[in-house]
Amino acid sequence: MKNQLLKLAFEVEIEEGEQLNLPSSIVQGIGKGKWVITIQPKTLVSDRLHS
Repeated sequence: MKNQLLKLAFEVEIEEGEQLNLPSSIVQGIGKGKWVITIQPKTLVSDRLHS
């Protein structure tokens, strides 16, 4: 059986004047094949407080 990465997610925060710089672990993890790359803003609703 061949192992295959199905989903990889990273959360980044970009400050004023900064540009997106993908971590090398993402770039190195992308190889031959078809890929869907999605970039979307993080919503505050998705943050859950566990108190």
